[in-house]
This record gives sequence, structure tokens and C-alpha cells, in this order.
Amino acid sequence: MKNIQTSSTINICDLTKNNIYVERYKYILEKIKFLDTLMHKNFALYAKFTLAIGTALSTCFVLFIEKKIESATSVVILKSLFFTELLASLLFFAITIAIIRAWFNYRDDEFFFLNKIECDLDRKPPTLEGMLKWSETYFLITTIIIALTSLLGVANAELLLNFVAS
Repeated sequence: MKNIQTSSTINICDLTKNNIYVERYKYILEKIKFLDTLMHKNFALYAKFTLAIGTALSTCFVLFIEKKIESATSVVILKSLFFTELLASLLFFAITIAIIRAWFNYRDDEFFFLNKIECDLDRKPPTLEGMLKWSETYFLITTIIIALTSLLGVANAELLLNFVAS
């Protein structure tokens, strides 16, 4: 025997329907707020990580200038630090893009949901035109600049070490 599920409409009172709408809207807003919080945590974590790498780079330069470590060791340390920063920058860039895409999806859900229930809160659909107002845009630009600088550091560690030593 086959179980066949038949679809039938269930009459829901207006109060119950309104409660479902409210809960759905709360869910969407909660997800948008979660993504905003996650983005701010990523800003803070990336700043701390980059500061730690910068501190380690400075320490390496000081130790090399004071002749406490050899040139070859300094180059390996510098390349490792720059490469680690490059990987971190690429990771945070990718995470930020994923968060922005998820945010767009939830904002689309919110916009279409409000239209479906004919609720006018004067919310516009999300667009890329407002990107210059987003802190995420400047974070992405910063991660690109740091990633490119790190790539240059990996490629030119010896040159950088000679420049600092002179």
C-alpha cells in the first residue's frame, strides 16, 4: 500500500495567520542581526590577527638589526609571517563575501515577505548601489590591500630585510 499525502487547505483564523507572519518576520530580522554581529566579530578578529602579525614582523626586524638572528632565519620568518597574513586576508575576504551574500538573501526574503503580506514599511529591496555606505566594502578593500602587501612581502622578503638593515 502506498501512503498518498493529499493536500487540503486548512482554515486558519486571522489571529493565527498574523502570529505566523510576525514569527516569520522576527526570524528574518534575527538572521539579519546575526549576520551583522558576525561581521563585526570578523572585523575585530582580523584586526587583532593583523596587529599580531605586524608585531611579529617588527620583532623580526629588531632582532635582525640587533644581530640576534641570522639573515636566512629572518627571511624564513618574514616569508612565513607574510604568507600567514596573506592566507588570513583571503580567508576573511571569502567569509565577508559569504556574509554579504547571505545578508542579501535574507533582505530579499524580508522585502518579498512584506510585499506578500501587503505591509508597507517603506523598505526598499537590497541593491549594490549603496555599497559605498557599507563598512563591509571598506573591510573588503582593506583585506585586498593587506593581501597584496603580504604577497609582495613574500616575494621580496630579502629585499625588505636589506632595506631595513641599511
